[in-house]
Amino acid sequence: MRTKALNRLSAARVRTAEPGYHEDGGGLRLIVEPDGKRHWAVRFTLAGERKMRRLGVYPDVTLEQARTEAAAIRQAAKSGVDYRAEKKRDQAGITFKTAFENVSAGDKVPQ
Repeated sequence: MRTKALNRLSAARVRTAEPGYHEDGGGLRLIVEPDGKRHWAVRFTLAGERKMRRLGVYPDVTLEQARTEAAAIRQAAKSGVDYRAEKKRDQAGITFKTAFENVSAGDKVPQ
């Protein structure tokens, strides 16, 4: 079995890449549109189903940030967890009442 190389892209390559798909390894790819817009996506398998998640637009999401997010998504998928769904569920868990009580108690409100 062939192992796929990770971290094949460099910051310079990300800035100058031609339109198309550019693989970094581990399912992370830079997608360059014909108009020059760039965004990150990661492909992974969850419960036997192939999925792809967009990670954000370059340069708002840097190469390092995309690698970190892709690694977290891959690790969660290995455990059978949809990382983005869990993250959204956790963020949606705070109610206005809870936030108000936290602020009243001097706690920080989660971002």
